[in-house]
Amino acid sequence: LLELDSPSSAVYKGIFCLLARKGARDLSSWDLPEYSILDDHHLVPKSWGEKNAPYLAHSIANRTPLSDDTNRRILKDRLPNIYLAELIAKYGRKSVIELLATHLISERALDVLLRDPFSAADFEEVLKIRQDAIIKELKLCSSI
Repeated sequence: LLELDSPSSAVYKGIFCLLARKGARDLSSWDLPEYSILDDHHLVPKSWGEKNAPYLAHSIANRTPLSDDTNRRILKDRLPNIYLAELIAKYGRKSVIELLATHLISERALDVLLRDPFSAADFEEVLKIRQDAIIKELKLCSSI
């Protein structure tokens, strides 16, 4: 899996640029975040990851850009099966699937993220799904 954890690495920066190019929208406002002040959000909180799957907690496949306000005040340190379920209840599943697609998070990945209880095996599965989506998108970019 993509286990790079350094925000200064070229791969990390490239993937965040790819997500910006894809139009990754904020999970609270649904707007494009101000990229000069965005936060690096862990889809599955790093505290949970460090406890349950430390070798994957900081994987680039577990990270995505969000506004600092959404990351720190709305999503906080909650598991995605909580915050994504709230988004679905508020906006509907179809809209949330469309929003997550801007982050290269597929419907299949969403289904895994919504599992309750959420396990280390689920975490590995969702990162593999997202890694495949990121690689596919990178291949599309390289063929342009």
